[in-house]
Amino acid sequence: MPSTARVKQWDGVADAASTIRTRIAGMFQRLRLGSLALGELFSAGAAFSVPAFQRPYDWGSDEALQLLDDVSRAAGIDAPEQADPDYFLGTVLLLTKEGSPLPGADAARHGIVEYQIIDGQQRLTTLTILFAILRDLQGSGPSFGSEGNPSTLTSLMRLPAPQSEGTSRIRHAYRIVLNGADRRLLREYVQRTGSTLIEPEEDAEDACMASTKLLSVREALMANVSQLTKEQREHLATFLTERCHVVVTLSHDLERAHRLFTVLNERGKPLRRNDIVKVEVLGGLDPEDGAHVRRGWEVAEQALGEDFEAFFGHLKVLHGRKRASVVTGLRSLINDLGGPRSFVDGVLTPYSKVFAQIQACRSAPAVPDDDLTLLLYYLGRLRGHEWYPAALAALKVCDSDRASALGLVRGIDRLAHVTRILCHGSGRRSTRFNKVVQAIISGQARDETADVFQFTRDEVRNARFHLRNLYRRNPPVCKLLLMRINDRLSGAVTLEDPRHLSVEHVLPNRPAVNSDWREMYREPDVREAATHCLGNYSLLPDKLNDRLRNRSFAEKKAQIVEYFGNGPMLGVVADVVSAPVWDFATVAAREARFLDVLGEIIGIDVRDAGMGSAPHAAE
Repeated sequence: MPSTARVKQWDGVADAASTIRTRIAGMFQRLRLGSLALGELFSAGAAFSVPAFQRPYDWGSDEALQLLDDVSRAAGIDAPEQADPDYFLGTVLLLTKEGSPLPGADAARHGIVEYQIIDGQQRLTTLTILFAILRDLQGSGPSFGSEGNPSTLTSLMRLPAPQSEGTSRIRHAYRIVLNGADRRLLREYVQRTGSTLIEPEEDAEDACMASTKLLSVREALMANVSQLTKEQREHLATFLTERCHVVVTLSHDLERAHRLFTVLNERGKPLRRNDIVKVEVLGGLDPEDGAHVRRGWEVAEQALGEDFEAFFGHLKVLHGRKRASVVTGLRSLINDLGGPRSFVDGVLTPYSKVFAQIQACRSAPAVPDDDLTLLLYYLGRLRGHEWYPAALAALKVCDSDRASALGLVRGIDRLAHVTRILCHGSGRRSTRFNKVVQAIISGQARDETADVFQFTRDEVRNARFHLRNLYRRNPPVCKLLLMRINDRLSGAVTLEDPRHLSVEHVLPNRPAVNSDWREMYREPDVREAATHCLGNYSLLPDKLNDRLRNRSFAEKKAQIVEYFGNGPMLGVVADVVSAPVWDFATVAAREARFLDVLGEIIGIDVRDAGMGSAPHAAE
C-alpha cells in the first residue's frame, strides 16, 4: 500500500464513485461499493482492523500535514469564500464476511461488524489522530455534527457498547485497531480521551520504535490544529464528518481483495488538464496563427516536461483565477487576452521560461555563490508551492533587473519560512501570497521592504514563541532551518537531501532516570527548556540518529565520530563533537549563535526567543 499517496480533490463525490465503478465493473461483478461521509464511515458498529500482513503505519509529518492542509483549504478555514461544498479522500478497500453491509447508519441493526483494512490504512489512521486532537482540544464544549449526522468526536473513536452479552466478539472498545507495536501507541496516546495532550512514557519510544511515526504525526498535527480558533476547529470537525467522503468497496475474499487493490492502484494515463487546454488553444486556429502558436506551445511543453500541468495551476493563480478550476481559469484568461496567440506570446512563453529557471534550482542552486538562485533552491525544499506565483511574478517583472528580482525573492523567501514557523496552513499562506502577487504586478512591491512582506507585532511575538519548541511544532521546517543555519555558519551550501537527515536532540527528550543527563540537568523545567531549544538540535542521518537516542553525551560523540570517520560532517554536527560537555551554558551559547543567524535569514530579531532567562542548570 503506497505510503506517500496524496489525497486528491475531485469535483464531485458522485463523479468519483461513478468513475471508480466504471473502472472495475468489467472485472468484478456485483461489487459492494458506496460513497460515505467520514461521519457515516466511523459510525454505528463499524470496527476496523489492520491485518497482520499489512506493514505498520508509515506516514510521516509531511504526508499528514498535506492531508490537513488539503482538507483545511477545502473547508475554507483561512479563506471561507473559497470553501468547497465537499472533498473526496479517495477509495477505501475493506475485507469482511459474506453478507456484511457497507458501513454507515443502515448497518446499525447488524451490531458490531468487523472490517479489515486492505487499502486506506494511512489515511484512516491519520484521520483518527486528527479527530482525537480535535476532540481533546474541544474539551467540554458541544459535540459536532448536524441532526442528520449526530456523530460526536468521541463516538468516532469508540465502538458503541454491546446491547447484550454475546452481541459481539470484539474484544476492544476502539473503532480502529492497528497491528504490531502501533496498536498500543494509538490506543494509549491517541484514542483514549485526553491522550493526545500527554507525553509518552519514558520507555515508550524504545518499546515501540516502529511506532514513532505515529508520535511525530500526532505532534505535527497538534502544533497546527492548536493554532486554529475554537470556531475554526469546530468548522473543521464538522466539515470532516459531514463533507469529506470516501468511496468504500467491500470484498469477501482475500485473494479477490488483492486483485481489486491492484486495479484501484494501477497507474493509468488519464487525460491531463493541460491536454484539455491544448485542445482549446490549438483547435480552430486559422493557418496564419496555427503554426506560430503550436510551435510556442510545444517549446514550453518540452521545456517543462512533467511540470507542465503544475505550471498551469500557478499561471491561473498568478492571473487572479484562483477560485476557478485550472481549465476554466485558463479558458477565461485566454479569452481576456484576445485569443491563443496573445496568450502564447504574452503569457505562456515568458512565464514558462521563468518557471523552468525556478525548477532548475530545486536540486541545486545553478550558481552556488549567487544569492538569487540560492534563495530559489531553499524555497524549492519547502513543502507546498503557494509561493510559486509570487516568484514567477517577481522574475518576470524584473527580467532585466537582477538586483530588484533578488530583493523581491528575498521577501518571498522570508515570508514563506516565517509563515511556516507560525504554523499557518496552506490556505492562509496562499491568501497571503496572493496579496504579494498583486503588489508585485502593480509595482507596489519592489523589494523585501514593501509593506506586503512585513509582519505584525503579534506575528513576530508568535514566531519567537514557536521557536522555543520548533521541532515539536513543525519538524520539517525545523530541519530545513537548521540546514540553512548550518550553511550560514559554515559558508557552504548543504546539498544533502533533507529526507535523509533527521533532527537529533543531543540532550534526549526522555533521559533515563539514572542517567548522567538528569544529574547534569536536575531541574525538570530547565531540562525541558534546554531539550527543546534550537541550541540542542543537530542533524544526523536517520540510521545514526536511531542508534544514539538516550545515550550519554560521551557515547553519542563516540558513535558520531565512528560513523563519519575521516569524512566530512555538517557544521552543526562538528560543533557537538568538539564540545567538551553538553551543559546548560553550552546549549544556551549555541542557541544564541543560532538565533543570531536565523534572525538574519528571516528578517526578524528573534534573539529574545532563547532560554537565557531560565535559571542555570547547575543551581
